[in-house]
Amino acid sequence: MAAIPAFSLDIYLPLLEQIREQLATSVTSAQMTISLFVISFAFIQLVIGPLSDNYGRKKVLYVGLLLFILGSLVAIFSADINTLMFARVLQGAGACTGVVSAFAIARDGFSLDERATVLATIGMYVALAPIIAPVIGGLLSESMGWRYIFLLLAVLSFIILLLVTVKLPETLAQKNSYKIKSLLLNYKEMLCHRDFVVFTAIGMCAFTSLFCFISMSPHIFINQLGYNSNDFGFIFAFNALVFFAGSKLSIKLSKTKTHSFSITLGLTLLISGGVVMALLGMYMKPKMELVLLPMALASVGISIVLPNATSLMLEPFGDKAASASALNGFIRFVFAGSASVLVTFLDFPPHLILAFSLVSLSVLSWFIWLVSKYNYALKTVSQ
Repeated sequence: MAAIPAFSLDIYLPLLEQIREQLATSVTSAQMTISLFVISFAFIQLVIGPLSDNYGRKKVLYVGLLLFILGSLVAIFSADINTLMFARVLQGAGACTGVVSAFAIARDGFSLDERATVLATIGMYVALAPIIAPVIGGLLSESMGWRYIFLLLAVLSFIILLLVTVKLPETLAQKNSYKIKSLLLNYKEMLCHRDFVVFTAIGMCAFTSLFCFISMSPHIFINQLGYNSNDFGFIFAFNALVFFAGSKLSIKLSKTKTHSFSITLGLTLLISGGVVMALLGMYMKPKMELVLLPMALASVGISIVLPNATSLMLEPFGDKAASASALNGFIRFVFAGSASVLVTFLDFPPHLILAFSLVSLSVLSWFIWLVSKYNYALKTVSQ
């Protein structure tokens, strides 16, 4: 469920040029189908979260998966780019239910110590999407055409729907009844809660670091370093494999170490990767390995930080876990999307923009982490 958004985006990337040609549209309009998916995904989860806390995890999952299937079917029969844009909005709205529900179910069914392991496992499987999805997308689009990609997405979503129906129990013990006013008050409560703010901010910085790499990597490896699209696919897959390995490490750490230790280790790796990339970028001629290897170090750190920060963020909100997950996801995507747009205005080589972004975000996350630990220590002493 949680891998649906990543898989839907990554399998779609090889299709853009073919879609642009067959629907006789511009590059900007073709790329807009990606932007609309992300925007829909980010905003609709603010509604999906409270609905999940109100009506239960399974009912909302049913609606989301059916909406995603409907969007896929509309995309298959799209005769123009506007219809395809509408289909991608439907897909984004449906896809967000998988992520929100996965995090909420992890909060419902597992203790704090177990939850980091579960969330790291989810992250590990999500990391597989950038490895296999572009390959599948490229092969299917070349041999059968881009519409068959959406047929595949519809079939996979239907299989997940059947598995949810047969295998997944309802995990929400106490359902809530929300009105708009109480919904807004719940979000206000979360935004005023220390743990939610601290761990959402730390996770936001880690997620944005990864998002900056994803958005900057075509400019670095294709435009700046001159690799072709096939080479880029393997380069991108390498970082996804590193993230997969980092998630495996995070699972092992969650069984023997505290959340605090894991977050500290992850942030240390993240800032180390950024600093090394910046130093190499400033004093050496840019090469693939001088970007990819420091990014691998940072990616391991990100894969450790995200599940632990998410687990601690969810802890205070038992019966409101889906709402907390939705607000957390919304903040991550809005901040990451805004940052990826802002860095395009910087007048520096792309590899240095990525390096400085990693350093800035890791310094910010370290500052938040140290201040929160200091304030907690003061509170403990005063008590």
